[in-house]
Amino acid sequence: MPANKEQEILECAINLFRNKGYHATSMQDLADVVGLQKGSLYHYISSKEDLLMKIVERAMRALVAKAEATEKENLGPAEKLLRAIQEQVEVVASNLGSLTIFIRDTHALTPEQKEIIRAGRRRYRDLYDKILRQGIAEGVFREVDTRLVSLALFGMGNSIYQWYQADGRRGTEEIGQAFADMLVNGIRKGGN
Repeated sequence: MPANKEQEILECAINLFRNKGYHATSMQDLADVVGLQKGSLYHYISSKEDLLMKIVERAMRALVAKAEATEKENLGPAEKLLRAIQEQVEVVASNLGSLTIFIRDTHALTPEQKEIIRAGRRRYRDLYDKILRQGIAEGVFREVDTRLVSLALFGMGNSIYQWYQADGRRGTEEIGQAFADMLVNGIRKGGN
């Protein structure tokens, strides 16, 4: 399977699913955009669901890879958390299409595919929980419900898919810094 054609199909699917919606996009729509007959499209992909899974896995890998790298850095917990939040914003903004689909259309996956994604989400959440628990143990953060803080962090960072514009008033660095300041200073022991 030529990687460049597969990549082209993936990119076109991301654009179609993001702009038109997963359910509203037909395989014929995709075939038309990539310049193939519908039957020829199945030479490159097995099904629309598997294509969705590739897109969702791509988004999950991007998020987890950054979080894993940050968690391993030789930084204190507050610095790790600041960096992790900033990088989440960067990853979402630089993978806006696939992360929009990840956030919006994961429900359309098969039960087996959903379980793979749930495992990835757990891995992602566990990385943040580890940073938060380290901060609590070291007295940097107040005693907080790490799961609740992680969910707030994900909600805040992932929400930018709905409103972020590359040519908008604020860049990802500024947005990431603002989010990180709000969250980290909100749980920091002593409130500063």
